[in-house]
Amino acid sequence: MNIKTLGSPPLGAHWSYGSEHMCRIGKKDAAKMLAPFPLPKIGYETVAAGSRAVGELTVQNISGDYYAASVQWPINKWPAAFGVEVAE
Repeated sequence: MNIKTLGSPPLGAHWSYGSEHMCRIGKKDAAKMLAPFPLPKIGYETVAAGSRAVGELTVQNISGDYYAASVQWPINKWPAAFGVEVAE
Protein backbone atom coordinates (compact mmCIF):
# COMPACT_ATOMS: atom_id res chain seq x y z
CA MET A 1 0.00 0.00 0.00
CA ASN A 2 1.23 3.50 -0.83
CA ILE A 3 0.37 6.56 1.23
CA LYS A 4 1.40 10.19 0.88
CA THR A 5 2.91 12.18 3.72
CA LEU A 6 1.64 15.69 4.35
CA GLY A 7 4.63 16.41 6.56
CA SER A 8 6.13 15.72 9.95
CA PRO A 9 4.48 16.30 13.30
CA PRO A 10 5.08 19.75 14.80
CA LEU A 11 8.47 20.12 16.46
CA GLY A 12 8.31 19.90 20.23
CA ALA A 13 4.80 18.43 20.37
CA HIS A 14 4.55 16.40 23.59
CA TRP A 15 2.43 13.72 21.88
CA SER A 16 4.81 13.15 18.94
CA TYR A 17 6.92 10.04 18.38
CA GLY A 18 9.19 12.20 16.20
CA SER A 19 9.47 12.60 12.45
CA GLU A 20 11.29 9.27 12.05
CA HIS A 21 8.33 7.33 13.48
CA MET A 22 5.23 9.23 12.36
CA CYS A 23 3.92 11.39 9.54
CA ARG A 24 0.78 13.37 8.86
CA ILE A 25 -1.49 11.82 6.23
CA GLY A 26 -4.74 12.79 4.55
CA LYS A 27 -8.16 11.49 5.49
CA LYS A 28 -8.36 9.42 2.30
CA ASP A 29 -5.09 7.60 3.06
CA ALA A 30 -6.13 7.11 6.69
CA ALA A 31 -9.39 5.52 5.54
CA LYS A 32 -7.53 3.35 3.02
CA MET A 33 -5.17 2.09 5.72
CA LEU A 34 -8.04 1.16 8.05
CA ALA A 35 -10.61 -0.17 5.55
CA PRO A 36 -13.12 -1.62 6.25
CA PHE A 37 -12.95 -0.17 9.78
CA PRO A 38 -13.93 3.45 10.58
CA LEU A 39 -11.53 6.29 11.23
CA PRO A 40 -10.67 6.91 14.88
CA LYS A 41 -12.40 9.75 16.70
CA ILE A 42 -10.33 12.73 17.85
CA GLY A 43 -7.91 11.67 20.55
CA TYR A 44 -7.92 7.99 19.56
CA GLU A 45 -5.90 5.64 17.39
CA THR A 46 -6.63 2.41 15.51
CA VAL A 47 -4.13 -0.32 14.65
CA ALA A 48 -3.76 -0.54 10.86
CA ALA A 49 -1.10 -3.27 10.64
CA GLY A 50 1.17 -5.47 12.71
CA SER A 51 0.73 -6.88 16.19
CA ARG A 52 1.98 -6.33 19.71
CA ALA A 53 4.57 -9.07 19.17
CA VAL A 54 6.22 -7.50 16.09
CA GLY A 55 5.16 -3.86 16.43
CA GLU A 56 2.11 -1.92 15.33
CA LEU A 57 1.37 0.72 12.73
CA THR A 58 -1.48 2.93 13.88
CA VAL A 59 -3.61 5.69 12.45
CA GLN A 60 -4.02 8.46 15.03
CA ASN A 61 -6.53 11.31 15.02
CA ILE A 62 -4.89 14.29 16.70
CA SER A 63 -7.19 17.31 16.76
CA GLY A 64 -8.71 16.29 13.43
CA ASP A 65 -5.37 15.63 11.70
CA TYR A 66 -4.48 12.04 10.84
CA TYR A 67 -1.06 10.52 11.48
CA ALA A 68 0.43 7.16 10.58
CA ALA A 69 2.68 6.16 13.47
CA SER A 70 4.76 3.32 14.87
CA VAL A 71 6.68 3.39 18.13
CA GLN A 72 8.67 0.29 17.22
CA TRP A 73 9.56 0.88 13.54
CA PRO A 74 10.86 4.02 11.79
CA ILE A 75 9.12 5.07 8.57
CA ASN A 76 11.93 3.76 6.34
CA LYS A 77 11.26 0.23 7.71
CA TRP A 78 7.48 0.32 7.18
CA PRO A 79 7.60 -1.28 3.70
CA ALA A 80 9.25 -4.42 5.10
CA ALA A 81 7.46 -4.45 8.46
CA PHE A 82 3.92 -3.49 7.35
CA GLY A 83 3.81 -3.35 3.54
CA VAL A 84 3.25 0.42 3.67
CA GLU A 85 5.35 2.80 1.58
CA VAL A 86 5.33 6.52 2.38
CA ALA A 87 5.86 8.97 -0.50
CA GLU A 88 6.40 12.73 -0.44
